Amino acid sequence: MLKFTAEVAYTLPSNFNINSGEVGLDQLDLELEPSADLRLKVIKAYIRLDEKLKKLFVIFESEGFMPEPLEVDQEKVNDLERRLPEIFRDIGEYLALLLQLEYSLPLVLADVKISPIQIIDDKHKNIIIAVVNSLPITLVSVVLTSEKLFEPNNLRDAIKNAIDLVKLSEKQEMINLLKRIIKWYYLALNEFDETDRFIDYLMILEIWKLYKAYKDNDEKCIPIPKPRSSHKECLSKAIKDLCSKDVFSNWDKEFNDFYEGRNKVIHEGLLEEASKHLKVASECVEKIIEELRKEIQIFLQHNK
Repeated sequence: MLKFTAEVAYTLPSNFNINSGEVGLDQLDLELEPSADLRLKVIKAYIRLDEKLKKLFVIFESEGFMPEPLEVDQEKVNDLERRLPEIFRDIGEYLALLLQLEYSLPLVLADVKISPIQIIDDKHKNIIIAVVNSLPITLVSVVLTSEKLFEPNNLRDAIKNAIDLVKLSEKQEMINLLKRIIKWYYLALNEFDETDRFIDYLMILEIWKLYKAYKDNDEKCIPIPKPRSSHKECLSKAIKDLCSKDVFSNWDKEFNDFYEGRNKVIHEGLLEEASKHLKVASECVEKIIEELRKEIQIFLQHNK
């Protein structure tokens, strides 16, 4: 049997007011299953807010088992050592994604640390230690929220769903696109400069365009080897259903105006155009975020 602890740390803005606190979740028993010959489970989790450090920590107590008649050996431990930081980084990213959609606490995923792995030999009662180096990871802003953060049921569901998303290996490319949308969304919310915020919104529209092309299997808009439809046509198809009614009242005219403004900012550097189209970009992105919540739930339902 293996035992180890994984710590995922997030930083908070220096001007963000929080109260220190901790909550523990027992009897999680959530399977990670990183490989066929090694079964990993998260047994317990602790969430800790540190007011002084301006950090939020999620600590996972985990165990691993080898199916009979396989035995744990150092080679398998070394392989696990290489894979664990990436596994828990993904869990940390998805946990932040799910909580930020539910609440609103600005977080930056700072680092992932894995404790030394204990190999417990039940036959000889020996404990072998394999040291796993901590893996510092620098990522961009993602967001969480506050008051309900320490409600155990909310945390339990969020951790389970984060692990479920990691296990959806065949859907990772699609889910990663949604993660990138959230990244740019919270960058946009924290931008003071209107032009920068507009460009962040444009990045979201571009990623959503790609997501929709893959989801709908629209070969004319998938850029590999190359799209067969124009960029404008593909963007229009991606957002028309969401944004045509409430955002663009006169779709053809207003979308054309918006697209021309986008081109002037991106291709010609006419930054003053950003403020003219910021409102519709913001409103359309909010529609995308609403739809993103539904898409995440679809992925989770698919995993049940």
